[in-house]
Amino acid sequence: ATTRRGFLRTAASALGAGLFSCTFETREVADPSAGTVRSGAVPGVGPGIAERPVIMTFGDAVRIARPPSERPAAYVSLATREVYVDRAFRDRASWLLDAHISVSTWVWRIPLPGDSPLTPISPGDERREFEELPIGSWDPARSPAEGDIRIVVGRPTSVTLEFDCVPVQTTSSRISADRLTVDTLVPGPGEALREDFGTLGFGTRHADPECSSPSSNPNTVEIFGWAHHP
Repeated sequence: ATTRRGFLRTAASALGAGLFSCTFETREVADPSAGTVRSGAVPGVGPGIAERPVIMTFGDAVRIARPPSERPAAYVSLATREVYVDRAFRDRASWLLDAHISVSTWVWRIPLPGDSPLTPISPGDERREFEELPIGSWDPARSPAEGDIRIVVGRPTSVTLEFDCVPVQTTSSRISADRLTVDTLVPGPGEALREDFGTLGFGTRHADPECSSPSSNPNTVEIFGWAHHP
C-alpha cells in the first residue's frame, strides 16, 4: 500500500510535520510547558518532552544521528542492494516492505518511493532487486543512505525536538530550525514497525556559535533522519 512507501525528497521552506526516531542530548528547557528533558531513546519519552537532536554531516546535508542500539529485525540497504533479515521476522518484513520474494533465488523485489503498488516488478530490475542476507551480516557502523529502510521491534511514541542553534558534530557550524513535534519509535517490547531514512525538512546553517548570521551561501541545509513509517 502507498502508506508504506519510503520518503520522497521534497523541497520545503522549513521543517514540516514528520515522523522520525533519533538520538538526543540532554538540554535544559526554559519553557515549563515544554515538559522535562530526556537523554537517549528510552521508554518514557512522549508528548511534552523536549529534546535536542545530535546532528552529523551527511554530504552537503546533515542527518539526525542515531547510534546502534538493538539490532533491527530487517534492514534494506539501497547502496548495496541488500536486505538483511532476521528469519523470525521474515514474513512481517516482507509485508511492511511490499516485497515479492522469488521462490527460486530468494531475491527480494521491493518497490521504490513513487512506485505504484499495483505495478509488478520484472525479474532483472537491478534497482528494485535486493539480495537476502542474514541480519548478522549487517554492519551497524555503516552510515545510512537516502532511502534505506529498517524494521525495528518497539512501540510508537512522540517527542518534541528543538533546533535552536544546534552544533553539527566535528564541524564549527550550527543548525537552526523551528521546534518540531514528531512521532518516533522506542526500541523494546512491541511489534515490528518500519522506519525510513529520508528528508525531514530544511534548516539554516550558521558559522557563528550564537547563530546570529547565516554561513556563506548556500546556507539552507537539508535535514535527513529516520522516520516511523506507519
